[in-house]
Amino acid sequence: MMSKNVFYIAGVLVALLMIVASCKKEDIEVPIPEKCPNIGFDAININESFSSTTYGSVFYAHNAVSMQGKYRDYSGLGTNLGSVKTILASTLPNPNGNFVDKVLNIKDADVLFDYSAVDHATRLKSITLKTDNLLHSGNLKINGGAPDEYIASQAVGEVKLLGGINSIELGGENISIDDVSLNDFLYNGTGWDSSTFSFDSSLNKFIDSTDTDYTLIYSLGIRILNQQSLPYPSNIDSVYFRAKFAKIGFGSINGGENGLVAWGDDYYIDNESNSNFSGGILKLLDCDLEIDFSNLRIIDKHISFDVSNHMLLVAPNEFRVNGAPLGTVPAGVSYTIIPLEDAENGRPCYRVVIEGPINTIVLSENGAYDNLSVYGL
Repeated sequence: MMSKNVFYIAGVLVALLMIVASCKKEDIEVPIPEKCPNIGFDAININESFSSTTYGSVFYAHNAVSMQGKYRDYSGLGTNLGSVKTILASTLPNPNGNFVDKVLNIKDADVLFDYSAVDHATRLKSITLKTDNLLHSGNLKINGGAPDEYIASQAVGEVKLLGGINSIELGGENISIDDVSLNDFLYNGTGWDSSTFSFDSSLNKFIDSTDTDYTLIYSLGIRILNQQSLPYPSNIDSVYFRAKFAKIGFGSINGGENGLVAWGDDYYIDNESNSNFSGGILKLLDCDLEIDFSNLRIIDKHISFDVSNHMLLVAPNEFRVNGAPLGTVPAGVSYTIIPLEDAENGRPCYRVVIEGPINTIVLSENGAYDNLSVYGL
């Protein structure tokens, strides 16, 4: 009888040891890090103060993204004390309608978001965050410098950043943010293997009449066809799109107060499409759009696009290559205008082909465009 009890107890102990070993194995497994860390502040308790004007130790980390803080006298009160904490959005005097539950509140401080350790498929990232303040060079730095080239869009309450971003420094006298999300910089079905731009996705942008200098509205990563032999993802470069208000004296939007970049317009304003157009088009109303190809690692480029315009294209350099004025084609650049069949409304349509050392072109106001393509010569 005793030996049976011993065997029974021994069996139970073995079973318990197997269960413990199994649980221990599960406990020590390292979870797979989020590929795209998204930081909401609802489940986080942060309450930090800063007196030093240099960044201190990391006070919060989420997967491969870390946060540090330092004092900066945005208010001008000279208190030598900044803070960052999570608070309820409902306690803010004028909370952003997009805020839910808790937000990160920053007072007289800068917060550094370090993304350099994030393992991404490409060096290009898309980062969005909700905010109750406008972001600009005074309260935002990207990779330690001015943010202009990285701000793809900024609407009331939300900003979208695009590009090769390794760090963000964000601060203010009293600013709150929420839902800092990170994703790989992804594109439509043509992807990086094509250098033809599709305007099928929606990116409508109003341009205020005070915006008389070019402002970045979009950046797009492409892989030039003759660069595909380069190591991935170093063969991806960015093309920048900047817009400014350019009223021509009639036919204004909202009484002349705004211009409009209608990117992905699928209803063809004024029936301006022709047989070459397909899907969405790019329509410019009372604004000019500068396209910057200077970041591409090729010097001589072939650039072409189709245009439906309210006037004949007769003067050389109608699209102001490299900033040269109308009628002056820069040295080494060839400029060809090929007539196409008229648009549905009878307006003339053209295929424009520009070749040479091209850095920028300008698509002019009140035109409709499609089939923009670039590749190296």
